[in-house]
Amino acid sequence: IEAYAQKHGKNELPAALVEAIAEQTTLEVPLLAMLQQWASDREFYWRAQALQGLAKRAPLLPAERQQPLSELFVSHHSDPAWLVRVFARFGTALLGDTTVIAQTELDPRATSKLTALLLQSGQVPPLQPLLDALADERTFLESPWGQSRALEANKALKNWLGADYPIHEGQSEPDKAAAIARLMVAIEEKSGQQLRLPSIL
Repeated sequence: IEAYAQKHGKNELPAALVEAIAEQTTLEVPLLAMLQQWASDREFYWRAQALQGLAKRAPLLPAERQQPLSELFVSHHSDPAWLVRVFARFGTALLGDTTVIAQTELDPRATSKLTALLLQSGQVPPLQPLLDALADERTFLESPWGQSRALEANKALKNWLGADYPIHEGQSEPDKAAAIARLMVAIEEKSGQQLRLPSIL
């Protein structure tokens, strides 16, 4: 991979390859070094995925090897790219600092994405961002980014709720707001959190 990147440039690496590496949790030193180098390169197209790979691996490392990654994550908490911020904060949370969840975030994609990641990792953060995402139907330049948020949020909640997920195959609600209200009850019962029913956007 390094030889290919040196010859053709890192940005010629296929996104699928970087994502496949990010999804794994192998801890070879050369691989970790490569991910750190990618994550620190502001010109690299897939640096968010590199941070994702480091975030997933960080909790598996001994404490002395976690510290450099912790510092790397913190340095990207306010990155201009929303997905970079998400994986940097995700890494920090996985290393035990859950205060990062409360950091100010203006991009709704980032708040729901981070919440979904944490829920999938076994943590139960405040779940309002996922409920809000379910009601998002906004588009931009014909891109249904709101629906993408809703699908991601629904998947995370369905996996977490398991048998408590209230809408089963073949069932339907009169409208989307009613479905969200029903789901909110199930989330509150399992999490103990008090949530606010969002308006459809």
